[in-house]
Amino acid sequence: GLIDLVIFTKLDRWFRSLKNYYKAQEILDGSHCAWQAIDEDYETLTASGRFKVNIMLSVAQQERERTSERIKAVFDYKRAQGKFLTGGKTVPFGYKVQDNHLVIDPETEPIVQDIFRRVLSGMSYKGVFSAIRAAHPEYQHSYNAMHDLTLRPVYAGMLNGIPGSCPAY
Repeated sequence: GLIDLVIFTKLDRWFRSLKNYYKAQEILDGSHCAWQAIDEDYETLTASGRFKVNIMLSVAQQERERTSERIKAVFDYKRAQGKFLTGGKTVPFGYKVQDNHLVIDPETEPIVQDIFRRVLSGMSYKGVFSAIRAAHPEYQHSYNAMHDLTLRPVYAGMLNGIPGSCPAY
């Protein structure tokens, strides 16, 4: 009851979906508080304004969903081509990205080869970690990172669930 009007720049900066809009609008209505966009002609002071907001949010949400579908289709195509999609992912240790594909990084290859050689020989993970740190002081990853490395399908040549889509160690 202390606020009469909320002012913001653009509608899509405040509401990301119709669901968010309706949740916020319910709270604002319960407090008898309207809102208005500064840079756009949207307001909730009138019935026409509320109607326009509903239409525009529906259109904006549909456009976001269509954009999402297009991006997903592009990513699916790239995955099928065996391309590495970063999307916030880090490149696995021992690899580098070349022409959108993972390739073995010659600089770190000896370390990864040494890790797998020791694990496959039956050495304990703690023993492998100590030996790798001693033999390769440049290897600064944690014990858990080294352990996880040995379990990741990418090192067996499987990227995006597709066997043979990248070089295997």
